[in-house]
Amino acid sequence: ATFTANNFGVYWNASVVTTGFPDGVYNITVFANDTLNNLNSSARVFSVRLDNTVPNVAEANFTGAILTGTNHSGTKVLNISLSDITSSVETVYFNITNSTGGQNATFTANNAAGVYWNATFNTSQFPDGVYNITVYVNDTAGNLNSSARVYSLRIDNTAPNVAEANFSALSSGQNKSGSLSLNVSLSDITSSVETVYFNITNS
Repeated sequence: ATFTANNFGVYWNASVVTTGFPDGVYNITVFANDTLNNLNSSARVFSVRLDNTVPNVAEANFTGAILTGTNHSGTKVLNISLSDITSSVETVYFNITNSTGGQNATFTANNAAGVYWNATFNTSQFPDGVYNITVYVNDTAGNLNSSARVYSLRIDNTAPNVAEANFSALSSGQNKSGSLSLNVSLSDITSSVETVYFNITNS
């Protein structure tokens, strides 16, 4: 394509909409004529890369245990695979918001290996509750993709509510023989109880 430049003093310029070109590498050459028709075409910019394609990233790119609707406690690794077919990935960060959309934290990812980027966060830094995680990916041309999101991730660092007083039909210091029924009431205010077992040890 050819674009006619406009004159501003000693400067000449033209605007180019890069979306009019397929992604790829281009050369730009300046052709300047004077009033006597002398031509100079020696000014050239080589290998300008036009890229209007956002990086490839989606919820399915998440790897590991961070998935929509899962429960978590302790230290977690946010890991995602992504690529950019034209340029290269420049920055990746994970944005954590609560279920009402309020921002809680942002973690910058490191390029761990190949197409994988990750960041580590400690769930104890957050109040128990439901959160969403959104990945923001910029390529070197400035194209942003923020379509990858994990919804309803539940953070729970509170232990289930159970104590000696929760035992029924059994109390400390009793003598028992025969069949013994162990019964306890308990609850978990954030998640739900998954497993319960009774461990019997001698004194």
